[in-house]
Amino acid sequence: MAFESFTVEDIATRAATIHTLRRGAGPPLLLLHGYPQTHFIWHKIADRLSEQYTVVLTDLRGYGDSSKPEGGARHENYSFRAMAQDQVEVMRHLGHKTFFVASHDRGARTLIGCASTIPRLSAKFVSWISRLRCGCIAIPQRSLPPNICGGSF
Repeated sequence: MAFESFTVEDIATRAATIHTLRRGAGPPLLLLHGYPQTHFIWHKIADRLSEQYTVVLTDLRGYGDSSKPEGGARHENYSFRAMAQDQVEVMRHLGHKTFFVASHDRGARTLIGCASTIPRLSAKFVSWISRLRCGCIAIPQRSLPPNICGGSF
């Protein structure tokens, strides 16, 4: 079964409860899924990544086992900025002020929301985004297994 050795926790943020799994030691690495997936999209690589990183997997708000708050009059509760704020709060709750991110689809757009929402993180995220090779991985490629960036997601 996937993720059986991961710690599972539902973390309350200001506006949602985010389903979170984590494991490993080393620099923190947040993995963000796309639409219409959940954290499970990472099941083939999470174990291997946790050998070098503290891997944190979440379900974005509205997906999987995370809470599904009302959308709001202008759907602001599902903006990329709102979802980005959740992820930053999760990582801070876990004690990570800085972290790497690997993301796909909606998760990648949430990553950009992190950069625009949290000014102190902007330079670091923009720097990582500018080094993307396949449009989805935002960590140093030399530290990844070779098959991860072999194609597009």
